[in-house]
Amino acid sequence: MAAPSRFRLVYSREAYYTGGRYAGDRADRGFHGGFLNWIRPQDSGLVQPHPGTSAEPLERRLDLSNRMSSFLGLALLLLFTPVALGVAFAADDDGGLRKPLDLPAGGAGADDEEEDAPEAIRFYGSEFEGDTFVFIVPAYGFCGETDIFDMIRQEVSTTLNQLSAAVDFALVAYNSTTYIWRPDCVHASPGHKAAAQAWMGTLAPIENHCLLDAALAGLGLAQQASGAHKQVIICGAREPYCNGAGGGNYADICMESITAANFENLPVHTIYFTSSFYSGEEQFYVNLAAMNGGTFRQVDY
Repeated sequence: MAAPSRFRLVYSREAYYTGGRYAGDRADRGFHGGFLNWIRPQDSGLVQPHPGTSAEPLERRLDLSNRMSSFLGLALLLLFTPVALGVAFAADDDGGLRKPLDLPAGGAGADDEEEDAPEAIRFYGSEFEGDTFVFIVPAYGFCGETDIFDMIRQEVSTTLNQLSAAVDFALVAYNSTTYIWRPDCVHASPGHKAAAQAWMGTLAPIENHCLLDAALAGLGLAQQASGAHKQVIICGAREPYCNGAGGGNYADICMESITAANFENLPVHTIYFTSSFYSGEEQFYVNLAAMNGGTFRQVDY
């Protein structure tokens, strides 16, 4: 319903009453009892403040209220602006370039320590680098002669003298029997080297070339050692044969079994000795080295 022109709405943030009755207590447009109260202009003087409220003119009080609101808003703005800026800069730092981490001197952890360089030795003119050496040599003598074994024993003794105490080594010899100096690889200390040289002197060379068991024993010693650069060196004066079983069948079994047992894929180097009594049996050693990532060398005596 449209309001009569002779009446006007009363807007107030205070509680007013007219003629002793409340006209409302909202910004209430003269609201009372659920109905709008239309107040005539000539009756506006009857509008009185609610008991307990200030009698100051409404306009002045509204003006003071607006000023206080502005002042409080400015104070809150000054209070929270530094916090907002700090958050913004922190977010910007996260998205920008990151500062390098402070690392200990050297910049590397303990896991990055350099490994010890492998040690180089010379054996029958070939150079081998490693931290563990296993020598498998024949205690062999043809028809009672000992020249080959004497030469091998001297070469092994000279090579052992090259080793430092930081290197491990082991010795295995063979003919019809397999001879193992010690059941594990040991440091090349002066005492160990002297003991190994003396042990070699106790072996009696005989004519048999039962390589299989000796090679498997030597591979086992190498693979149970803790070194990172292990070298296995197999010497032979004949194509393998054992107690009457020689030639292709036994040699093939040796080739297959040694290669299959080399589960660490260690390099297996071979050295073959020739003589005027026989020749042409070097192919076994050439193939064995090729199948196990090693080198082959032929030595004439």
